[in-house]
Amino acid sequence: MSHKDGFCPPQTSRRSSPRSSFKPRRPRSSRNRTSSLLTTFKVDAAYHRQFVSVHINNHPVRLQIDTASDINIISRRIWQSLGRPTLHPTTEYATSACGGSLTLLGRVARTVTFNDKSIVGDCFVTQTHLNLIGIDWLEPLGLLNAPINSVCISILSVSESTEMSPHDATHFADVF
Repeated sequence: MSHKDGFCPPQTSRRSSPRSSFKPRRPRSSRNRTSSLLTTFKVDAAYHRQFVSVHINNHPVRLQIDTASDINIISRRIWQSLGRPTLHPTTEYATSACGGSLTLLGRVARTVTFNDKSIVGDCFVTQTHLNLIGIDWLEPLGLLNAPINSVCISILSVSESTEMSPHDATHFADVF
């Protein structure tokens, strides 16, 4: 088997040298080579999400149940549909489920009703399309004591299409 020229010393020099033929390895180029792979997976988690319909100041709102959340969050769009009630500044901060920071635009105090129970409670407004009911409303509204299927809005069908929607194709054109 032959060797590629320039990688191994010639056979004759190895035998004729009185010193050891061991040479320390030269450090590789200081240039780091990085290979990256970007993958996307569609996880149909929407099927497992649970939502409840409550009334905030007599306005029906669908909120995702989040027992890990200490606060209630509504999107700016929901806040606008409630008539843009006074938004009080807040020093609170929130962390998303992924660990990132979630910007809170402010806090509003609202009357929240589920079935025959009503409470007055705070919710925070965010720029994102996130609408969550947290533990501080779930408990007083009696939602923690009821079987989850008895209070949740059922999802009638979930699309299992593997094709990209036109919205995704245009919105994420630089990715695809």
